Amino acid sequence: MSEWLGFLKTGTAMLLLLGMLFSVFFRELARSASSGAASAAVAAAVKVLRSDSDSAWDCTKGHPLWAPAEEAAVLTALGLSGALRQVNLTGVELIAHPTACWVGVTVRTVARGARGMLPAGATSCAPVGVDPFGAPPPCGTFLSE
Repeated sequence: MSEWLGFLKTGTAMLLLLGMLFSVFFRELARSASSGAASAAVAAAVKVLRSDSDSAWDCTKGHPLWAPAEEAAVLTALGLSGALRQVNLTGVELIAHPTACWVGVTVRTVARGARGMLPAGATSCAPVGVDPFGAPPPCGTFLSE
């Protein structure tokens, strides 16, 4: 009888261990899949922005080429709030806040977790609004790939 009890304890422990391993495996698999979707969204955003490299527009009105659904899908994939919009000024892929006109680094750089924003069209880097990513970087630190 004690032999069966020992076997049952060992079997239960092994099943719990296997369950934990499978749980970690499937969690990582799901994370990898969502990362792939975000990468595809970033690639699509960069493509759209590059196709509009010469446009000049009022950043308080959103991007002229993007339908709201496309914009929302990319923002969601990038994990950004709905208050941020992908924009393009003078051929650089940027992020802007539509009310404060904050302009940031490239879509791909922001997707990797870069921080810092600059006011759009500013001659100095004094803040013009609330920066959702933290303190603004020094002037001229726009990054492009």
